[in-house]
Amino acid sequence: MAWLTKVEESTYGDIQLLVPVSNRQLRTDSPGMMPKMLNLLRFRLVEITKACSLKLASGSPHGINKVVLLPSSTNRNTNEYGVLAIFHEGKLGYWRFDEKEWKFIDETSFNYDDIIVYRGQAYVVDRLGTIYWINSSLNLIQYSPPLYGYGSQKTLVESDGDFYVVDRFFHGERRTWNDELHSDVAYPFRYLPICQAKTVSIKVYKLDEEWGTWVNISSLGDKVFVLGNECSFSVSAKDFSGRKGNCIYFIDPLDASRQGELSGGDARVCDLSSGRISKVANFPGHSCMLWPPPNFYC
Repeated sequence: MAWLTKVEESTYGDIQLLVPVSNRQLRTDSPGMMPKMLNLLRFRLVEITKACSLKLASGSPHGINKVVLLPSSTNRNTNEYGVLAIFHEGKLGYWRFDEKEWKFIDETSFNYDDIIVYRGQAYVVDRLGTIYWINSSLNLIQYSPPLYGYGSQKTLVESDGDFYVVDRFFHGERRTWNDELHSDVAYPFRYLPICQAKTVSIKVYKLDEEWGTWVNISSLGDKVFVLGNECSFSVSAKDFSGRKGNCIYFIDPLDASRQGELSGGDARVCDLSSGRISKVANFPGHSCMLWPPPNFYC
């Protein structure tokens, strides 16, 4: 039997079990909750992907939506490391560890949705569905035509060497940039109100790189897409004891707290075969793929 779970390694090398599809640590101080220690001799962990997050000593930073390590190939000196980040309002920023302030890569646009490292290169997608490659000079080079999907938020997913864009349609407004409050990128860790957006529909598109066109995908087959704050990835349901595929796991902006920490019971799933979207706990055919299961922490 196999399950999808999530662990976090601290700076001291300790391993902390997290709620799947979220950032929240599992409580171990209440009856019926997780044991304080897991015997890894009884469980075998197989790494699917790695992700990084940006945190302050006092907790998670406000205003940062996603962070990726800048690939070494884009650094002039491989001993210097940097991060690329997308702010909640859609701004694309860059910070190098030997610098004190953030810098904007694109001073004119507030419309970036997601960023990933793919084949050793950094790529970003905007709200029109255009993918850009970030070159060694930190310039944006257009990689795909615009998708012109009319969804509210686009997420990049790599699956079997192909580029996919998951386009989520929201009921409710996303956060918007406020120049008066947020003009200083040197201090991006600011208070933001809770976003009230809720996903009501999802569409999936695949990039045909040979022809440079987008293809509407009606079925993922046995694939499962997981959209996370730190990273998004694809797995095969066949690797999880025949669990049900053709679905997308995600967390709604509506379910995020001011600190960006998420309740495991709020994890949602979209069954693409029916188009139904609900909390994972309401999908018996899907909830058994996660461990601990949603009813454990609802």
